[in-house]
Amino acid sequence: MIRRVFTFYCLLCLSVPLALSQQNSQAQPVAESEVVYWKDAPIKVVLPVGKEKPIKLPFSANLHMPQALIPVLGFTNLNGVIVFQAKQSFKPVRIKLVNRNPQAGEASLFLLDITALDSDVPVRPLEIRVPGQMVAQAQGQAPSSGPANTTRPIEHPYSVLSRFVYQRLYAPERLWETFSGVQSVQTLKGYYPLYEGGAFATHVLGTWRFRDYYATAIRVENRTNSVREIDPRAFRGDFKARSGHIYSLMPHGTGKDMTAFVLISDRPLEQAVPDYVLAGSR
Repeated sequence: MIRRVFTFYCLLCLSVPLALSQQNSQAQPVAESEVVYWKDAPIKVVLPVGKEKPIKLPFSANLHMPQALIPVLGFTNLNGVIVFQAKQSFKPVRIKLVNRNPQAGEASLFLLDITALDSDVPVRPLEIRVPGQMVAQAQGQAPSSGPANTTRPIEHPYSVLSRFVYQRLYAPERLWETFSGVQSVQTLKGYYPLYEGGAFATHVLGTWRFRDYYATAIRVENRTNSVREIDPRAFRGDFKARSGHIYSLMPHGTGKDMTAFVLISDRPLEQAVPDYVLAGSR
């Protein structure tokens, strides 16, 4: 039953906006972000219990936190935005956000000292920046009186596609960004043995194209009775990049035995995987 609900939810996110998200986007406008700068010291974050708090990062990150925190802290990782929601109060706990693909001059990780309190304080999104983003202010440049420059930095297609897919799979519609040039394409759907070995079942949910690259969203399900770690290198096919929402899956049947991965290729999925993978569909 849980697997059916998960599949229905993912397909619904891929086809039409959620009515609930539409209502939330109208009734709960996003407040102005609080900006903090990384100074090689843990950043304190306070979560009001039961309320979502988005944290925007300058890079896509993997989230590392103690196992004991998982039952009381929900989150969605949207490739550049992490939305936390505490289910109950807890004392400060240190969380590590690790840059998935660090480039020259970028921070490799952030540390958060996160706590949750029973509070009615309004929630403000948090944006974490690195000191290099303060150059203009440090040089004393005055704000321009002319039109604001809203041109965004040129992003690699891998980042554009991954962020697009994860937002459509997991994020409330009010957090969706506009992605010019991303198009849905016809592709294989259903079960295909995309992962080596028999520990995980993989289901293709959909594929999108941006420029000369393709992003395929797949559902990964733990078939075993033990905790399993997903190794991105074990996906069968010629993929240029692989990223996952969660890398550690609980035993089959626990309700925490599934996640989503995005596989990036420079050709359609049916051309990027071996023939024996296509023959193993059901």
